[in-house]
Amino acid sequence: HIITAAQKKANMNNKEDLKNYKGVYAATDNFSSFILKEFADLGVKQVKDFPEAYKALLSGEADYIAGSYYPGIIEAYKLGIRDYVVFSKDAVWKIPMFIRAFPEVARHPRIAYLKRYFKSQRYKKIRDEALQELVDIYKENTKGIVPPTYIKIATPETSSEPKENAPVSTATDSNEMSK
Repeated sequence: HIITAAQKKANMNNKEDLKNYKGVYAATDNFSSFILKEFADLGVKQVKDFPEAYKALLSGEADYIAGSYYPGIIEAYKLGIRDYVVFSKDAVWKIPMFIRAFPEVARHPRIAYLKRYFKSQRYKKIRDEALQELVDIYKENTKGIVPPTYIKIATPETSSEPKENAPVSTATDSNEMSK
């Protein structure tokens, strides 16, 4: 996803548009080598972790963060800045989930069952509900955290519930969304 400052109006409609802006990503976020190559092509710079990425974004050093949705939103709550950032509605880069198994295990019938299960809507629903429950726990447990002083370019969203935006909504891969 693309994470931007809540009040910053940027024209980021597709990956090409990202070339016109300064982006960062957290080294602690997990991306495939394909995505890391695209980051390099776009000039997206690596920073140490999400707190450093949010500092770059909200101090004006970067225009956006390229990051995974759930780790990004949880870290925003932990830092007390969830109201200061918005996430793209759709994932920009989509990658499948990989599970590696030894060849003798990979041929076992249970592995075929697991593959079908991980592709099922039931699994996706259970996974998304569990991840949302985790986000809700962080949301509740981080109420009252004072945002850092480095916030210079953003003001919090005024709605009672932070909303998602959609500065980037295109994706070139039809594989499962990386969360």
